[in-house]
Amino acid sequence: MKKNKKGEKTTYIITVIIAIILLSMLLIFVNVQHKNASDKNTTSKIRTTTKKILKDKLTIDDKEIDIEVDEYKTPWGVTVKYEPLYFKVGADDKIMKFTSIIDKNTYLVIEKMTESEYRKSYDLKKTEEDGNYVLITRVIKNGQAYLKTIKCHKKGIEYDEIDIRMEYILKQLN
Repeated sequence: MKKNKKGEKTTYIITVIIAIILLSMLLIFVNVQHKNASDKNTTSKIRTTTKKILKDKLTIDDKEIDIEVDEYKTPWGVTVKYEPLYFKVGADDKIMKFTSIIDKNTYLVIEKMTESEYRKSYDLKKTEEDGNYVLITRVIKNGQAYLKTIKCHKKGIEYDEIDIRMEYILKQLN
């Protein structure tokens, strides 16, 4: 039997159309499955806010200087002013850390505590030395928030200014 060319051409066109439809359906199915999987695997992001504050005053070496500060609100409700020219800030659901831009080993950590943890360490105020660094730990009650602070900076007069700037942050918590 001899096939005519018109029949072969029609069969070829129908095969191509069916293949295109099947590939389109497969592509749609894969995209829908990927979207559903990515929706299920999302984690909630921790929301913090920073807003620019005009100016504030700070006393260093008996001189009052103007400083520019940002106000940082943690996910757990504590708001702190800090100087973005001196510190990078990061936070999660329990800890906020201000790291010196100049020295990554110089930092201030503010940790959220429970009331029972606070009561156990109510009188905690200790100073430790770790090589060239001084670590000062203390606990603070800020309204309904119970906080543990760890301040770490190098020993020496040249680091007194960064210590004063860290104390500025801590004064907001009292």
